[in-house]
Amino acid sequence: MTVAQTHKWQELLTLGNRFYKSNDLQQAEYHYELAFVLLLEGCQNKPSDCETLMAWICTCHNLSTLFENQNKLPAAMRYLLLPHEHCKHILAEHCADEDAKSLAIQAMSVTLPPIVEFSNNHPHMTNKNSLVNQASSIVTNSLLH
Repeated sequence: MTVAQTHKWQELLTLGNRFYKSNDLQQAEYHYELAFVLLLEGCQNKPSDCETLMAWICTCHNLSTLFENQNKLPAAMRYLLLPHEHCKHILAEHCADEDAKSLAIQAMSVTLPPIVEFSNNHPHMTNKNSLVNQASSIVTNSLLH
């Protein structure tokens, strides 16, 4: 990602956060979505760029929180699942390099806990999504062992 693109997504997230804090959720969503698209493109172009992937995950989590607070739970869940699924996809790709796969594994430790927390807070949504069920069982099993 170029310096200008990095500056742009940082600016978009800062503005999104400012609008979110002032309860202008429409403007917050708009700025988060712009950052989301820019960062997703960066993740696709350079899958082993840690800063871009983590910023994209953060943006997804911001969007999830925004939608959860508006009781738009399917959209909130979608933004939690997107980065987790992205990481799973990288791990499944035969052409992905080892750096990208290693980063994907590390990133899953960031993507999984919010999925589990969401499923605990909204158990009625858990039944609708097998990944949430799977994530819950993974965390439960890891806590038991």
